Amino acid sequence: MANINISPKIPVSPENIKIAQYFIIGLVLWLIISGQLRKYRQANQYQQAGNDANTSLAIQVRQACNPSGIKLLVELDGTWESDLMLVADQISNVDAVNAAYVNLYNENMYERLEKELSSTKFQEWLKRAKAAPTATAAAGTNKEVKLEAIKDTVILSDTDSTKVARTVKAGEKIGTRLKTYSITNKQGVKNTYYLVSWTSFLFLTNQGLVLAADTKEV
Repeated sequence: MANINISPKIPVSPENIKIAQYFIIGLVLWLIISGQLRKYRQANQYQQAGNDANTSLAIQVRQACNPSGIKLLVELDGTWESDLMLVADQISNVDAVNAAYVNLYNENMYERLEKELSSTKFQEWLKRAKAAPTATAAAGTNKEVKLEAIKDTVILSDTDSTKVARTVKAGEKIGTRLKTYSITNKQGVKNTYYLVSWTSFLFLTNQGLVLAADTKEV
């Protein structure tokens, strides 16, 4: 008869068991709390919308693009494409809905839809939303512009330009260009800065100002 070697079990300390239990309890509590917060935010948004149909439609667009209701997961939690198409059928003034969307979520609705939908689906959505040719053309030009540093530089805080939010090395990816500003310093010299955004640890979105001359498009 062949000998069977049975490896001894690795003992699990009571401390590790407690840590695992605390982790599971914390995860369950986080899911419950985040779910309640999501319901509260949705109710608050609908209350703000009141009788404004465009705001209500903008909220429905967002919910289809961000089903979890958690902003940090907007790029990860999928898209309810069928719901987006149903919302498009209800829209009579797509530019007004976009304006309401920007006011609520601080981003362009067309740009969000371009991220969520394929090119074919996006064009179908615009058609069903009865978007004017100018709106369709504008949506097509709203592509994100990625920037890269051409020299060692700094990104200044967008709330306090005297503070450095981040340092970047030559050749390092900076982020997405959002806006362009002309800023005059204390010496009276005018420089062009880009407002940029980038995603850091835990998918947190940050913004800052970088000198345009230190960057290039990629």
